[in-house]
Amino acid sequence: NLSVNDLKKLPVPCPPLETQHRIVSQIEKEQELVNANKQLIAIFEQKIKDRIARVWGGSVSDVETPLMASLQSEPDAPTTENLPMAAEPAAEYSKK
Repeated sequence: NLSVNDLKKLPVPCPPLETQHRIVSQIEKEQELVNANKQLIAIFEQKIKDRIARVWGGSVSDVETPLMASLQSEPDAPTTENLPMAAEPAAEYSKK
């Protein structure tokens, strides 16, 4: 058991200010990377939702999504129609 007075006597190492700034800078860079990855996840989740709507009979043009709106507002951006999908079949299946 330690008393408050004993705890006050314990030395607590504190890195130099330069080291603290480097640590903060590294953490901020990592946080930016995490935020960028969250945005990437949101984009791909929307692409998956768009693809599911298209596969299950809903037209992609019937569903206005934030991703599609942002792609349409950029003049040289690819559309969801010409983005390759890994699990996409080479040929469209015919409806019976």
